[in-house]
Amino acid sequence: MRDVRDDVLALAVAVAATIPLFVHRGDVLTEGAKILLLLLAAMGLNIAMGYAGSPSLGQGGFAAVGAYGVAILVGKDGWDPVAAVLAATAIAAVVAWAVAVGVARLRPPFVALTTWLFAWAVAFAIGAFPALTGGDRGIPVGQPALGLRSIGVHVRPGPPAYFEIALAAVAGGLVLHTNLIRRAGAALAAVRTDASAARAAGVPVEAVRIRSLTAAGAIGGLAGALLVLNAGVADPSSYGPLLSVKLFVVVLLGGVARRLGPAAGLVAVLAISALAAGAAHVFGSSATDVEPIAAAAVLGSLLLFGTDGLIPSLERRARPSPRSFDAAPASIPTVHGGAVRADGIRVSFGGVVALAGCSIDAAPGTCHAIVGPNGSGKTTLLRVLGGAVAPDSGTVRLDGFALTPAGPHRRARDGIVRTLQRTVVQERTSTIDFVAAGVEATQASAFAYAALATPGSRAERALTVRRARRAIGAVGLEGAESIPMGSLNSADQRLLQIARAIASGPRVLLLDEPSAGFGRAAERRLIDVVTMLRDRGMTVIVVEHNLRVVRQVADRVSVLDAGTLIAEGTPVEVERDPAVQAAYLGGFADSMAARATMARPSRRGGAGPGARRTRRV
Repeated sequence: MRDVRDDVLALAVAVAATIPLFVHRGDVLTEGAKILLLLLAAMGLNIAMGYAGSPSLGQGGFAAVGAYGVAILVGKDGWDPVAAVLAATAIAAVVAWAVAVGVARLRPPFVALTTWLFAWAVAFAIGAFPALTGGDRGIPVGQPALGLRSIGVHVRPGPPAYFEIALAAVAGGLVLHTNLIRRAGAALAAVRTDASAARAAGVPVEAVRIRSLTAAGAIGGLAGALLVLNAGVADPSSYGPLLSVKLFVVVLLGGVARRLGPAAGLVAVLAISALAAGAAHVFGSSATDVEPIAAAAVLGSLLLFGTDGLIPSLERRARPSPRSFDAAPASIPTVHGGAVRADGIRVSFGGVVALAGCSIDAAPGTCHAIVGPNGSGKTTLLRVLGGAVAPDSGTVRLDGFALTPAGPHRRARDGIVRTLQRTVVQERTSTIDFVAAGVEATQASAFAYAALATPGSRAERALTVRRARRAIGAVGLEGAESIPMGSLNSADQRLLQIARAIASGPRVLLLDEPSAGFGRAAERRLIDVVTMLRDRGMTVIVVEHNLRVVRQVADRVSVLDAGTLIAEGTPVEVERDPAVQAAYLGGFADSMAARATMARPSRRGGAGPGARRTRRV
């Protein structure tokens, strides 16, 4: 669906294209082209940093790779500028991919530090090889002619042409950026908001980060290549760590994950730079000396005080009141549930044994509950089944085939998907986009196809929307598709986590304490959802403390104590098991008395003896 903002942007680009008809000063047009190309570099950074949550401080380094690639190929080797730009952009993309592979598994602060070191490494390399890069003098390029051999014409672009080229690059970047966010924005938002939850849903977090950083570096390289042709020289002072900081500030100041954020941030940074230059003139200093101080001050203020950016600040802050939905869960197509068997699972963390030879067996189309006190290893077992933890020993089998510990993304492709204990909320994300991330976890469409909006990518998007809508209906939230997730109440938000898992089409669904924080009415809805999934053939394995829920949904129950399986059977059999009663419940008849004993100190100053024997399931 076409957005009105797209028409406004198209009109703005068309108006900007007429500027060379009225402005005839070459220096003004050259400066305008430079600003547009800096905007292009910031737009690329916004993909990695704003949407995917990878705070790169290396964008200036990627721009330098593109800039010096063109300068060497055109200024020294006499290449055609068009071929040189394409080659330099490709080189920047390869370098960005190599850096991305190295930082994809790092936490955000270390991503920023590593990419910052990369920007410095590029700057040092420029100075270390003066025979290749020209050292402090740079590499002059002049105004190279575009060779159009097919028609026997040589065109030597001037400032008006480079202004139009820069504007076309920004317009093309906006189109590709819009297509990419519409197609892959749900997966990017999932990675940015909570990488652990995204992994549990099967989203390939590392792959998403690598692709976004590579795309950002390629766009930065293209911007650097065109900047050199516009300026006529590769000047080392124009590329490097300071440019990286400027672009970082531009994205932060404008507002991350906003299409117009880089433009708003760049306008603000240019205004701050003008004020800094004016202050430098007053105090008899140079703008070049003051500029790094101003950039550092702005960046420090943003990090210290925090801000959502200019664009979010201009948007309406009013939030609708939390809404509740209470529709019956819509049935899903029949699922061929998987038979899950875990044998002899042992997991230790340092010297602590979390699971000591634990085994469970969940039949297809059943609900298998895992209960036990806190610290008994329930969640660890669920993480092993979901591929998030590799066991020290033991095997996990699906339909008799052993599964390798290849991570949650591969388990999602095998048909096993897990939800987390905590609620993951993406405030501004619509419910359908949140759920769509679960669908995209099982799709392999490349960023390039998404950005170009190829027919295959559009067909995938249509399939994603259909599956997401069906999953939302399956948890009783039909009609909430366009509502921001932050407007749902807490119970609906937790049900939406289940919807995202359902959307990926699992054969086995792993639920970790899904009823936490639920009231009786929400419990009933959860029971209806799990019952429907089980009746449609899905295998459901649930870790749950709430015995009311367990009695209603579980076909079989496994009881853990200190990482060891101590009982297994139907809910009634487990409740009557003497070992379970002795170790966990202390007998149903006197459980309330035991709790009262725990709460009342003894005359000796300690808890009563019954407190040590009674633990909650």
